[in-house]
Amino acid sequence: MRKVIALEFMTLDGVIQAGGGPDEDRSGPNLHVYGSANLLQTLFKQDLVDELWLKIFPLTLGSGKRLFADGTIPAALKVTESTITSKGVIIVNYQRAGAVVTGSLGT
Repeated sequence: MRKVIALEFMTLDGVIQAGGGPDEDRSGPNLHVYGSANLLQTLFKQDLVDELWLKIFPLTLGSGKRLFADGTIPAALKVTESTITSKGVIIVNYQRAGAVVTGSLGT
């Protein structure tokens, strides 16, 4: 089964910037979305993102396009991989984990 995987460069306050280039690999079995905030918003609203691969940079920009904008549906996620670089960049992969469970703080 093919998955839709979103990969974004972002700051701690959720501002995303396009980090891709014109030579991305278009022959992997999964569909990867680099940048394109408008496309991601459409995919989020239709519940079509299976995984998020994020690089979270230790800075705030205050304004700019947001990864999770109005219309994003609630979704539970679980961490599948994570690391922190020597410069403080958090590299984390999330996978969908079903419905959001409320009323409890699970760890």
